[in-house]
Amino acid sequence: VEKNLTNGTSLIEVSNSALSSVQELLVEMKDVAVQASSASLSADQRSALGDVFVELQGQIDTIVGNAKINGVGLLGAADVDIDIQSGITASDQTTIAAAASDAATLLVDAGAINVATDAGAQAAITAIDTAIGTVSGNQATMGAQGRGLDVAQRYAGSIMENLEGARSRIEDADIAAESSK
Repeated sequence: VEKNLTNGTSLIEVSNSALSSVQELLVEMKDVAVQASSASLSADQRSALGDVFVELQGQIDTIVGNAKINGVGLLGAADVDIDIQSGITASDQTTIAAAASDAATLLVDAGAINVATDAGAQAAITAIDTAIGTVSGNQATMGAQGRGLDVAQRYAGSIMENLEGARSRIEDADIAAESSK
């Protein structure tokens, strides 16, 4: 049980770290979009900003795609909630909710936004602000789930300690009963 909870906690920590990186990339993308929203840019300047923007978009999916433990992830569009055994009975399951944060789900992929024009860049700013809010919410969800697993892990440790103490007392009582015969 403790190993399952530890694995779940590790997956959440990896996911949280990835979400922080995605958040940083979104802030960088917004900076580029703000620069690109000016109608006074030359074609070369706009093209250079567009190249940077596309690179940042791709990095989001790379980070999300690599945020896995044992092939299990929580941040990709195809990732699903996972259940872990968190207690000693079959019904003791804890669900860790997936929080899709890939570029397409956040609506900040190349098909959704670009900075090819000042109007496109302004629309990108709005989309990125929404994505930042979504990622912040996903971080809060992961944090809450991590705290829940910490509590479950402490509880499981306490149960194991109590069971071991009870087993020891029973064995001690059996030895005392046998030696008094």
